[in-house]
Amino acid sequence: MNSIHLLLTGVLATASTFLAAESTFSASTPVNFGRVLGLTHSDCTFNIGGTGLSGMACLDSTGTLGDITISATANQTYTVTLFPPAGPSNQISYQPLLVNGSPSATVSADADGRFTLQIGGFLSTGGATPTAGNPTDFIYTIQVDSN
Repeated sequence: MNSIHLLLTGVLATASTFLAAESTFSASTPVNFGRVLGLTHSDCTFNIGGTGLSGMACLDSTGTLGDITISATANQTYTVTLFPPAGPSNQISYQPLLVNGSPSATVSADADGRFTLQIGGFLSTGGATPTAGNPTDFIYTIQVDSN
């Protein structure tokens, strides 16, 4: 089983930098939760299958799912798994999820060897209030295993 590990860096889950080997990939649309209210013990979640947001921390009713296109082997099936950051940043935890509401899915590359992932997820705050001001950075991993 071949495995590709992509390291995604983001600002409030906004895709910006990738590191990987043996494959090419691009983020055409970054994840965007919109404005998030810094309350303790609150969350902001993308609704499954769409761009609607729900939760006490969401100031906007819609966000933008991230589109990440991966080029691999034509007509090959892959298992994609998203892993959250190692810990919270600025008292905020981020769990990246695919548009199906799960951190993993089986996907098939097209005849040109490409497939696109749509990523949303949820943000949650712990017991302390996040510091307002600058965007919060997250680093999470996308693992792609050939089936």
